[in-house]
Amino acid sequence: RIGDLSSSIDNQRQVLKDLEKQKSDTQSQLNALLDPMGRLPVEVSAEIFMECLPSTPTMDPDQAPTVFTEVCRAWRKLAISIPSLW
Repeated sequence: RIGDLSSSIDNQRQVLKDLEKQKSDTQSQLNALLDPMGRLPVEVSAEIFMECLPSTPTMDPDQAPTVFTEVCRAWRKLAISIPSLW
């Protein structure tokens, strides 16, 4: 009986894990739909990022380009993919 219960608990944990993954994926899709930056072509977003750079290069975490990596996952991915920002 204990073995059966342990097996049922393991199965339920897997179901919960799968549901949490589905929820996270759905939230990411919703965020992508609602994010205006996400609807822009990458080239336009990259140009906006470039225009935000300070006149003197800096790695200050409160200034571009470092601050872009802290906004959200999508911005971090985009900023890292633009070599000219760095």
